[in-house]
Amino acid sequence: MAEASIATAPAEDAPASLSFDLIPGASRRWVVPGTVAEGEVTVDAGAGETAKSLRNAMWAVRVALGLPMPGEAREVRHEPGRVLWVASGTEDDPIFDLSPRFASALLACAAEFELDPEQARAAAGRIHNLSEWADGAPVFITDEGLSRVRAEVDALNALDEANRGPRHPEYAGPGPRVRFIVLDPLDALLGDGQTIDSRPGARRTMTGLSRFARGTNAGVTVIHHVVANGNKIAGSPAVTNSVRLAFITAPDKANKAVKVMRKVKANVSSPEDIRYVIADGDPAPFVAFLGDAPAERAAGDTLRGRIAASVPAGEAGPASDAGTLRARVRAAARAEETPAGPAGSCRLLRADLDTEGNPGPARYVGGTYPGPAAARTAARTDAGGAVLSWSVPASAPGTEVAAVKVAGAVRSYAVVPARP
Repeated sequence: MAEASIATAPAEDAPASLSFDLIPGASRRWVVPGTVAEGEVTVDAGAGETAKSLRNAMWAVRVALGLPMPGEAREVRHEPGRVLWVASGTEDDPIFDLSPRFASALLACAAEFELDPEQARAAAGRIHNLSEWADGAPVFITDEGLSRVRAEVDALNALDEANRGPRHPEYAGPGPRVRFIVLDPLDALLGDGQTIDSRPGARRTMTGLSRFARGTNAGVTVIHHVVANGNKIAGSPAVTNSVRLAFITAPDKANKAVKVMRKVKANVSSPEDIRYVIADGDPAPFVAFLGDAPAERAAGDTLRGRIAASVPAGEAGPASDAGTLRARVRAAARAEETPAGPAGSCRLLRADLDTEGNPGPARYVGGTYPGPAAARTAARTDAGGAVLSWSVPASAPGTEVAAVKVAGAVRSYAVVPARP
């Protein structure tokens, strides 16, 4: 009888709830596997100088280009998406900081994935900055502010591939949609009277952000700070408790040059740590992710090595290359402690070089070091995108070897195990 009365009741008297036979199930779609999901908020916390914004810039570039994220196979490709970068304007300037940062990340991806540099640069048209409104008003994440940002996302989703709006005479229909939104930093985007230091205030703020993420169906990263020696996310515990994904980034204890993003809360995934280094780029630094091959994970912390500068007889090359060193990279660990391969089977991660024709140290981290002409050294980015495999001589590009041939002296370096 009750079922009949519900079925025949006027619409205004019908229950608001829905039975689950009317609610379809679906799997989450990840922007960054295990870390940033469409329709979810990720709290991305860390101390200063852990390159959180640089890492998010690299993620943004990979979304715009449709390239794989850390944890995905090199061959994976996605539909390119748009990115909305909401900056407070108090930390990173869009002209002096953000634009050079994206330019370097785009060129780094072009080199790593063998893309045409000009086509890679064109993807900057899918990354949109919102540091202030057209009238100069700051952007806040109050309920009213998020409604305005939601309208901005809708407007971006209506643009065609050439960023033309529906009223343009050559409009070609909606292009890539917004898949990734970065809010940087959280505390600078709080409006008057808004707080994350109290439980009710943090719950209200983070709940609003979660509704915003679901409404836009984009992955939303909130860049935030830490306290207590970097072990606690700033603000009330409700900042973390109100979301499903929260992480803290800190320098690796064994090698401060390596940054490690570890989960604080991830009740919808089991993410691996994301490890990366800051690489010198032009016009700005960029982030290079360390590979996630099982051998590298098993090897643990980045190994340190030493250079055997002596050149065996007959290996110095022709007279014109008499000053060239054949520097063998040797692992500090014993062979059985290097599951990636025998001792010495390592790849260069970072080196300070003194080279002929380039006086003084030429610092190189993670990018493509062309090598002096006299050395005939070729380099390529490996599948993990973080380190280089060096080819000697240049006539055999792509050959992975356990030696680096440079003209001059290798001053210092760090290595990671070679992939098997």
